[in-house]
Amino acid sequence: MLIAAALLLSIFAAPQGAVPATDVLPYAQVASGSIPASDVLSGRVKFESISTRLMPSYVWIRLHLSGHAAAGGRWVLFLPTSVDIAHVYIPHGRGYAATAIGTGVSYAAHPDPYLPPAVDLDAATLANPRPIYIHVHYVADTPFFIRIVPEADAIVTAFDDRLVQGLFFGVLLAVALCNLYVAVTVRVRTAALLVGYIVAFFINEVVATGLGAQYLWPYTAPDNRALTLLSNTMVFLMGLLFTRSFLRTRDALPNWDRALIAWFVAEVAVDTLRHALPNGLVLAPLLLAIQLGGMLITIGAGIMRIRQGFAPARLFVLAFAPAIVGYISNLAYDIYLPAGRWFFARNGVEFGSMFESLIFTFSLLDRIRTLDEANLKLRTIVARDTLTGLYNRAKFFEDFEHEIALAERTKRGLGVLYIDLDGFKNVNDAFGHRTGDLLLQVVARRLRTAVRDSDLIARLGGDEFAVLVSNVTAEQLEAVRTEVAGLAQTPITVEGRVVGIGVSVGAALYPRDGVEADRLIEVADHAMYAVKQARTQAVGPRGSTTTA
Repeated sequence: MLIAAALLLSIFAAPQGAVPATDVLPYAQVASGSIPASDVLSGRVKFESISTRLMPSYVWIRLHLSGHAAAGGRWVLFLPTSVDIAHVYIPHGRGYAATAIGTGVSYAAHPDPYLPPAVDLDAATLANPRPIYIHVHYVADTPFFIRIVPEADAIVTAFDDRLVQGLFFGVLLAVALCNLYVAVTVRVRTAALLVGYIVAFFINEVVATGLGAQYLWPYTAPDNRALTLLSNTMVFLMGLLFTRSFLRTRDALPNWDRALIAWFVAEVAVDTLRHALPNGLVLAPLLLAIQLGGMLITIGAGIMRIRQGFAPARLFVLAFAPAIVGYISNLAYDIYLPAGRWFFARNGVEFGSMFESLIFTFSLLDRIRTLDEANLKLRTIVARDTLTGLYNRAKFFEDFEHEIALAERTKRGLGVLYIDLDGFKNVNDAFGHRTGDLLLQVVARRLRTAVRDSDLIARLGGDEFAVLVSNVTAEQLEAVRTEVAGLAQTPITVEGRVVGIGVSVGAALYPRDGVEADRLIEVADHAMYAVKQARTQAVGPRGSTTTA
């Protein structure tokens, strides 16, 4: 919705009948930058046509703009942010008025509020037959251009930029805070790395767009190229760490992990050379290939994890789709500079990064959900008796303590039943452990039907079971004990044999018989043995079998 609103606002803000921006560099001429300004402004210097956008690092540029006088109105002349400093000489009266712009000039010293290096041109300047001279100190790590834009379009473009930047920083801040909350509360290292990745993007955008120069250091002019290199390195480093942590490539995909590290080293090395060398722009195609190769390696690692059954990797891979589309559309716009506003293409990196960070967050939450489900399954396995599926002894006593605390707060009764099978050893001895195991499974199923769903049933070991009966009175507990004691009244058939066993059940009630788990179990155990002895004396030991 926010992005749709941004699009609508940018459309409605467009001036009607505006003249498109014009790249006038192909119509300019150049001369050596070492020539004194007095010689250049006097017209005694010979200029030559430009044959490439890979400009010398120090150059004079002569520009005739009188052909644009017919368009009328005010125009704005823009230079790339890779210009360290440019002295623009504009015809004024019989001489020239000099203005300094560029990243080497503090934002407060710029004559105009536009973020890229820019200078206003009025109608008189455009109508003047004398040329404009620009003395440029330029580092050729990005393509050079000179673009003139109608002032109305420049204002709309600045509005678009502020709109996208506000949306970009708002989305990234919200996503970063969400992941920071996850990192702190759930203690997930991958979430913390995603926060670092988003913060690196945040810093990179502040540097690349000039917002840092405008708001953070308006009265100074730090080395913009060094800041750009540093912020780029931070983005790729945090992206690498996040990818390795999310996909667990070090353990699951060691070869892909080494490929990711090699890509990062190559990217940083080439990007450093691109910024350090005087003609670093020649490395731009190689750097682009390395960056796209890094994306393909990362996507490939994600696909391999999907094939290994790691479901959250699907969203991880999907996150690269908007990033790639935005990156390529922005690259195409910068290369071809088409006429028109091209709102999404011009801001492709920002929109791609927003969607990427959002989908990364969804993939991380899906990863946490998957891990939670796996941990729950593991805890369930640990808490269950593998033979019967009932809770085991450890889980029973853990919940017993909780139930006692709850009963104390609510002032309600809590009952415990201690159960032992009479004659089970005889069945085991006569027919083997397989028959004994199947018999225990049948008893477990019957126990589930004899008590409430809210009651906790556990196998304590061997042929001993226990049941916690919550929110119960003495009379209700006795009724449940009687029901459980009758489990063996219906004949039990195991592998075609009718197995005859008895069930001895003892009961204890909190707080009547005790207030601690050990004491209640002791009372129920003694009661169970009393029942067992009474039955043995009355009818003799059981455990006989007959064939069905």
